[in-house]
Amino acid sequence: MSKLSTLQSSVEVLHGDVVSCLSSLQNNITVAVTSPPYWKQRDYQFKDQIGQEETVEEYIGHLVSVYHKLKEKLQRD
Repeated sequence: MSKLSTLQSSVEVLHGDVVSCLSSLQNNITVAVTSPPYWKQRDYQFKDQIGQEETVEEYIGHLVSVYHKLKEKLQRD
């Protein structure tokens, strides 16, 4: 049990704009779980949100850009 509680204490959940959250992190993430919005399915009424791009190509480009930034933050092991 003590091993489990040690693992739980190292978990951090971030909620917010992905670009802002990623820029606040160090390059030592071991696991990342994401749930990007579907294209044109929800409008959260804030500027530059993912999923409200004009074309599906822009949407995919936005996601690829985010995932490249996320990859930079992952540990190299």
